[in-house]
Amino acid sequence: MTKEEKLMQYSSLNQQIQHVQQQLEVVGQQAAELQQIEENIEGLNSIKEESDAYLNIGAGILIKAKVKSMKNVYMTVGANILTVKSLDEAKDVISNQVKELQRLTTHLQGIIIKNLKEIESLKAEP
Repeated sequence: MTKEEKLMQYSSLNQQIQHVQQQLEVVGQQAAELQQIEENIEGLNSIKEESDAYLNIGAGILIKAKVKSMKNVYMTVGANILTVKSLDEAKDVISNQVKELQRLTTHLQGIIIKNLKEIESLKAEP
């Protein structure tokens, strides 16, 4: 392999590593968000029916609402379609999503390790 080919492969591997690192960052943010949702669902058990609650609608804006029931939550399944889930079912769905993100994280880390090994072997070649 010529020096130019090695340099091109080295550059390509570094770009792949950077891209995968960006993906890992996004996956980490998604996992943190899902874990916060899990905690929030747990907290719903302590809210009494017919009590007042403040709901965050984004950007630090809250609205006051009366809680009718805390037995179920509504989850989107895509295309603005809602499905009703019990709190336990919702926790299971979120937990499964967290596990899938953990598997993806492991896979992405494996790609980085593989690319780093290839870079090291390129450096070791004369």
